[in-house]
Amino acid sequence: MVINRNDAFIINTAEGIFISEDITSGWNLISPSLHTGFITSLVLDSDDNLFATFHDEEDKMIKVLILSASTKIWYSIEGLNLPISEYDISTLIGKDRHINLATFSSGIYKTKQSIDSIISTN
Repeated sequence: MVINRNDAFIINTAEGIFISEDITSGWNLISPSLHTGFITSLVLDSDDNLFATFHDEEDKMIKVLILSASTKIWYSIEGLNLPISEYDISTLIGKDRHINLATFSSGIYKTKQSIDSIISTN
């Protein structure tokens, strides 16, 4: 679970990613259509963009999904060179606004483009 700047709760469940702007108003599904797989982590950056690390079992790859806080559009960073068997991935946002994926056995992967470049070019 993560909490954004507006105090909305965002959770990941087996049924998808949900947001509650106000606990009394319930939960709304915000996750994109996904292949067979599962999300292992949720992270927010300083702009409230949401990052979900996704193990895509159909495509046999790790993906980072980004929900832009400003446009409410999902972006996908695919083809990350990490084994699909990695289940201990932490997603971190660096001061340089690049996405870092840290693993116990495969080291650290850093995206070539910054978050702002990824969102603005798509």
